[in-house]
Amino acid sequence: MATPFTPAGAGRGGLAGAGFEQMLLTPAQLAAAARCMYTRIDSFTGEYKFLSLDYPCMVFFQGRFFPSARHALLAARHPKAVDELSVIEDIKTLKKVAKEKEEDPDWTRLRLKWLEHIQRDKFRRHADLREKLKNTGGRELVWLNNADSFFGQVHNRGQNHLGRILMEIRSNINEDTELESWIVICHDIETDERSVPILKLLERKEGETQVTEIVLKGKSFYRLGKLPDNDLVALNPSISRRHAALVVLKGGSVLLIDLKSKAKTFKNGVALENDHVGVQVETNDIISMGTSRRQYLLEIDNTGILDYLQRRSRELRKEIAMLEDDFNPNSINKSATRLFVGGLAYNTSRYDICELFGPVGPIVDVSLPQIDRAIPNDSEDAFAVRGIAFIEFADRKDARTALELSGRHLCGRPITVNYANLTKEERAVQSALLGEEKCLSSFVPATSKTFEHPTQRSLHTGTNLDLSEEFADSKRRSRWDLHDDRTEKNYGADESRIAGEGLRSEKEAQREMFVAAGRGSETGRSNFSSSASGLGGGEVDQERGERERETENERDRERDSENERDREREREERDREREREREREERDREREREREREERDREREREERDRQREREERDRQREREREREEREREREERDRQREREERDREREERDEGESGSEGEKERGRGERKREGERRRRRADEDAKERRGEKDERGDREERRKKRRGETSSSKDERRHHGRRGDDKEEDGASEKEREETQDKKDKESRKRKKERRNSTQEE
Repeated sequence: MATPFTPAGAGRGGLAGAGFEQMLLTPAQLAAAARCMYTRIDSFTGEYKFLSLDYPCMVFFQGRFFPSARHALLAARHPKAVDELSVIEDIKTLKKVAKEKEEDPDWTRLRLKWLEHIQRDKFRRHADLREKLKNTGGRELVWLNNADSFFGQVHNRGQNHLGRILMEIRSNINEDTELESWIVICHDIETDERSVPILKLLERKEGETQVTEIVLKGKSFYRLGKLPDNDLVALNPSISRRHAALVVLKGGSVLLIDLKSKAKTFKNGVALENDHVGVQVETNDIISMGTSRRQYLLEIDNTGILDYLQRRSRELRKEIAMLEDDFNPNSINKSATRLFVGGLAYNTSRYDICELFGPVGPIVDVSLPQIDRAIPNDSEDAFAVRGIAFIEFADRKDARTALELSGRHLCGRPITVNYANLTKEERAVQSALLGEEKCLSSFVPATSKTFEHPTQRSLHTGTNLDLSEEFADSKRRSRWDLHDDRTEKNYGADESRIAGEGLRSEKEAQREMFVAAGRGSETGRSNFSSSASGLGGGEVDQERGERERETENERDRERDSENERDREREREERDREREREREREERDREREREREREERDREREREERDRQREREERDRQREREREREEREREREERDRQREREERDREREERDEGESGSEGEKERGRGERKREGERRRRRADEDAKERRGEKDERGDREERRKKRRGETSSSKDERRHHGRRGDDKEEDGASEKEREETQDKKDKESRKRKKERRNSTQEE
């Protein structure tokens, strides 16, 4: 659909404007804008109706099927009316009924994630829709409508999240990563490689006792099929290229998913009911694919995860024990409780961040910097449009633990987590606390006059601030209360900002004062402990030093022994891996040799069939020639018989004309009678010879068939023992010699018969 393009500087009154001439676009910019506006797809109707949410196609979302993406999205928005909305076929009626239903309070926070989940499942489930989306090329997809500026655009203004998601899916299709993206986004997979269990598949062919072990490890999902890049390659003709997948979820659960294969995927002999719907599998479950006789017994090994968690727990306890008494001068400009998160997806919300970092500990604040300063960083509609975020923890130990989440996947992308730099105000407070010429007693709390200056307006906190009650209350509440974007105590405080100044909020200033007070109290305690230690005498210090050295040496020994055990485990694992690799290569070579042997056997069988057909064709040709010669001889015999009869009649007539007496007539009749008897005898002899030849041919054919049967049986025996090629050549040569000998005998027999017949005629 063509969309009119209007320059940004033109007002409502047309081209009239004082500064319009200065805001004219260059020819290159105009050409780019025209290409963007006139080649984009912004009407999801007709040929491009499949892009619309209303397009009828089955979608699986939150454990059930829906007739369209619109049904699934409205069911997510109105969860209490799912059963009623899912059966309405007319879209207009569906929208009208949905307006009267109660909306989910989490709709505004989770709608973008739900939309992408639904669209991913829609195009993964229907291959024809994926092909149509791919054929849109690189054209921009914009959903123009009259009401929704969040999922689409209204009058060329809006966020167009539906179009962005469709273009991202199209990009994944072109890069051949759409399947992996669907698995990652639509399933709660385990992203920590060290927390993924090892899957062992014991392969056994039905009717055989040999078992082969296949180990799958180090990944959150594994592909099964015929293509060589699959994690498990199966070459049975009934198995699809991408047949099935095994997906590891958080917590160690494993799902078996059929990827719309033609011959189905089976769990314990029962076919999976729906494609692209995960079915949980456990240890000792049997997996099979298509009509293949190979079965795979699943074994889920979690011992590596338990060892890693125990080892990591010991390391963390050691690090905490060492860090509690140490001070790192390199982190003087870093915040102890605030973290910087980078590499975020543009559609990451505050709820997504809280969901990932919530299990670590209580979260005080989440800030998503915005490009548009009109949108507050703590707005419910704020997303990580700049790809970064800041997280404030209530405890610095929780912040240190949260650094371990660096490298995890959030909304399909890996993130980085580091300590955030201190702000100007925090550095000023820190320098006041740590300065050599100042101490805690010289620090005077701010009063109301301190904040009368305009540049300090955002630091207005009041006097005699006490936040102990607030933090105690936050620890009593559950972590899910702290994650709620609508909680007034955590995210509802208004921030008074001056545009362009980058000043802090009132609540952040309160936390700065609280941190400063805490640091002062720690400094006082350290001074008191040092003075007390001085009064105790040198013996106490010496004993304490010896104990510390012994403890440090013990820690070093434990660390060395632990490292040695780790190296030993790694060596053993590498040896096992090499052994498995050698076994796998040996199996592959054996399969290749087996395939070559089968191919040679099939080639020999084809050659044998061809030779057999040629022999049969030659036999049929000889039989036809013999029959033709037989018919020719019979025709010649009839002609000669007619000629003899004609000559006899002429002779009789001549004899009757010459002989006038009765005696001569009687002699002529007797002569003719004897001649007729001789002819009958010759005819009987010829018939007897023909019958003998026919019987002889039948016997010869019977012997040939019998020899063929014996030859085929002997060939089967030789094929069983692997000596087929040479024997076939010998059989072919002997058969040819026998045929040539028999042909010579037939020719000699016919020649003798012909000579005998000629001699008889002459007599």
